[in-house]
Amino acid sequence: MTMTTIRRPWLFVLIATVFVVCGAAATVVIVRQNTDTNPPAEDCAIVERLAQDWKVRAAANTATTGSEERDPSSVFHRWSVMSDKARAGADAVSTPALRQDLNKWADGFALFAQLQRDAIQQPFEVGWQPGELADLNEAGDLIYDTANDLRQMCPNGWPFPQP
Repeated sequence: MTMTTIRRPWLFVLIATVFVVCGAAATVVIVRQNTDTNPPAEDCAIVERLAQDWKVRAAANTATTGSEERDPSSVFHRWSVMSDKARAGADAVSTPALRQDLNKWADGFALFAQLQRDAIQQPFEVGWQPGELADLNEAGDLIYDTANDLRQMCPNGWPFPQP
């Protein structure tokens, strides 16, 4: 027997092992991606309840009648509670991608609530400061971009038409 004859069976075993490991890894990745893009109905029900709650809070925020709806402290409280609810929703879902997006959504609502609280302490004439405008844009991006991501994973039950 020559040295090359002895090495060939080991080479075959090595190549076969690499193929098996790669196949197993690919299967795990595909299963995880499928789980993230098709979350369980229970997870989507949580997202859909939060979306409905968002609609109610947004409608109250844009109300033109009634002093309570336009009171800055109630606006702060409204979005602070929404942030807490989104964070609780993130803790309740089993899908990692939904959990991550719900936490981002909560961050956006929290930032918006913070801006509302800061606005309470300033005279109305002052308006938004440059740093606050950047924060307002960030809050909007976190809220609306994340809502779009959530809608992609859980398309039913959204109160707003898709952009």
